[in-house]
Amino acid sequence: MNLYRRLVAGELQLPVYAWERALQGWVRRASAGLVEPLTVANFLLADEAVVLALASVLFWLYGVPALAVAVAVLVSSTKVEEKLKALFHRGRPRDEAEWGIPSGDCVLVAAWTPLVLGWWAVLPIALVAWARMARDAHWPLDVVAGAALGLALSLGALRW
Repeated sequence: MNLYRRLVAGELQLPVYAWERALQGWVRRASAGLVEPLTVANFLLADEAVVLALASVLFWLYGVPALAVAVAVLVSSTKVEEKLKALFHRGRPRDEAEWGIPSGDCVLVAAWTPLVLGWWAVLPIALVAWARMARDAHWPLDVVAGAALGLALSLGALRW
């Protein structure tokens, strides 16, 4: 069966590479005492309610166009991430039955932070990616794919 048909049928399962397992283990060991603060940072940067609160502040400061862009980025990032998880069946480190690629939290933080922080957005994106790996929620390629997708959505919003 060709690649397109496997994609449409939801039969494409991406492997977890040996380097990902090694990097995942290293991140987990390096973050041993930091899981709680990383969890809080992850919540503050990549939760839909926090992003909607930020959109309200942007609306107050800049008016309707900023609100429209923020809501469009939020909705599109969530929908695109859901569709891609359904296409690329790849389990998470802590649960092989739960689909993990792309990381939804990384999509969301990479979609909104460049709109607000510009190039400084690399810091919260890296923090959320690290937190997702430290908590065994995602493999390294999951967070890279999520960040890339979020940045693509953000660049589209900036051009709009």
